[in-house]
Amino acid sequence: MAKAGFPVTTEQLIVSVEQYLKEIKRPCVLFNHGRPGRTWVKAIIRRNPTISKRISQDLTASRAKVTGDHLSEWYKRVYKELEDSVQA
Repeated sequence: MAKAGFPVTTEQLIVSVEQYLKEIKRPCVLFNHGRPGRTWVKAIIRRNPTISKRISQDLTASRAKVTGDHLSEWYKRVYKELEDSVQA
């Protein structure tokens, strides 16, 4: 999602981990009901300095000036990312 320009929210990360653990059928006794909590997310961010937490910002004038060509290129990049993730 980040490659496509959409940052992952804390809730999305928690749900992804929960789904992954269910998919591989690995119970995790550290999490309540198999779901990591916010303290787990904070600990992951602390242990992995390459992960950064970002706060959304208002739309700037330069970002608001998007043309049809820009949108077309963006959709092509997103489509390619989706194709690559399906093939992986």
